[in-house]
Amino acid sequence: MLYYITIFIVIGFLIGMATSENEDNAFQIIIFITLAWAFVFGWWAVASFVELIIGYSIYRKRDFISKFLDLDLNPWIMWTLIILVLLVKAILKH
Repeated sequence: MLYYITIFIVIGFLIGMATSENEDNAFQIIIFITLAWAFVFGWWAVASFVELIIGYSIYRKRDFISKFLDLDLNPWIMWTLIILVLLVKAILKH
């Protein structure tokens, strides 16, 4: 389950990167992925929708987060570190 959470958050983040110019395209892609996932896994599509939105929101708020943390890192390095910290934290909970 942690695998799917991570995958969909990362996919949502990548959707944000790919569609940074046009928000409507991002939501169309997210809806399409959710509907496709619903045909395969049914109600789990609701969870995937939420995870995609979380990933997309993280991308949209990246400037706020980097200013809040006062980091002057390459964005790829910063987000890799944040994702690794969240994964380790989730693994240690179990």
